[in-house]
Amino acid sequence: MDIRAELARRTDETNAAFVRRLLPELPPQTVLGVRTPELRALAKQDETAVVFLERQRLDVWTHNMTVRKATGSRRIPPERKAYLRTLRRKAGRDA
Repeated sequence: MDIRAELARRTDETNAAFVRRLLPELPPQTVLGVRTPELRALAKQDETAVVFLERQRLDVWTHNMTVRKATGSRRIPPERKAYLRTLRRKAGRDA
């Protein structure tokens, strides 16, 4: 699965406009507008999500928030959480 194509397919322009108003400091081109339930559904496809994190395709904040949310999940086993924590990125290393 091409994750970028899948995110583009799930984009909701109304939601994107809302997020741009909510967070005006973000560059508008970085706002995808994908609703949270859609992102959660994609995140449940574990291997796809991990490959995406390993390739560092997201901005640093989104990348680290994804790792944070995944490591806070009760569905993910402890050994997988330990690996995900190794994927955290330092601020200033934007993709």
